[in-house]
Amino acid sequence: MKLQHLNAMAADGPGRQFVPELLQTGAPVLSGDNNVAGLRALKSETDGLPGRLHMGRPDVTDEESVARFVSETAAAPGSLNALVQCGGIFRDGFMSGK
Repeated sequence: MKLQHLNAMAADGPGRQFVPELLQTGAPVLSGDNNVAGLRALKSETDGLPGRLHMGRPDVTDEESVARFVSETAAAPGSLNALVQCGGIFRDGFMSGK
């Protein structure tokens, strides 16, 4: 299967490890995280890889924010054919950071 479009929480943790590998295959990757500085660093570090990185910032504690992110994901170029679910791993002692 050729990966055409992927979604990963990616500013840190496991997602941060997956994204460069996926981009290296040429796949477009949609990454969401609430760590804006981490997303910017990831973008900088992956510039020049064959795939294209799209980024968003869903707030997993806000249903409307998540719905908006899902809508943006569905509207992104290419078809979504894989999801790397690694969000919700504990950071700062709380899952949501709040």
